[in-house]
Order: sequence, then structure tokens, then C-alpha cells
Amino acid sequence: MGNNSVEKFQQFADFVKLHGCNIFVSKGRGFFTDIQEWTVQNDLSEIRIFITPETALDFTPDKMCVRYWDWLYGGVMDITDEDIEEIIVSEKTVEIVFEGDCLTLSFYIE
Repeated sequence: MGNNSVEKFQQFADFVKLHGCNIFVSKGRGFFTDIQEWTVQNDLSEIRIFITPETALDFTPDKMCVRYWDWLYGGVMDITDEDIEEIIVSEKTVEIVFEGDCLTLSFYIE
């Protein structure tokens, strides 16, 4: 991974830290949800974003893992891993493009 990718990821981490729960997440086609809770490591190397109380998106500079928490039984299940192809940062949005499935997540503020 190049320095530019790490720099873009750190800009994404700063965006999450700055805007927190005011961020909406969209998979496209009009579907969106608000961020319930978030954490960013102090060194900006990892981001965890809860989009529901049970579902978190865990980001590192090159991957996203979707995790499901079963709060009743205490289990955590990894649902999917996606390789990040590109991170596009602007003033009010961050778009993350994943390899393969043409999947894009958009994080934005109004």
C-alpha cells in the first residue's frame, strides 16, 4: 500500500473523528443509515463504526470487515471482509471503493 493510500485513510479517520454521529452511510440506491457509535485509534490506524447496535464496520488502511455482535449470547461473527481499492475524500463526503464487487460506501454530512 502506498503512502497516498495511508494518507487518504488518515483523512477518513479525521473525518470520522470530526463529524462523529452526524455522519450518514450510504450503499447507494437511496439506502442510508446514521452512525450509532464510532471509535478511531489514536494513531489513526483503525476505525470502528457501528451502523446498528449489532453491526460494526471495522476499517484498516487496506480492508473493511463487517462484524455482527450477538449481545444476548456474547458472540462476535465476522460477516465479510472487503479489500479497499480507493478512498476519495472531499469536504463533506468520503467514498470508499472496494475491489471486485463494485461496492462503494459513501460517508457524508449534510
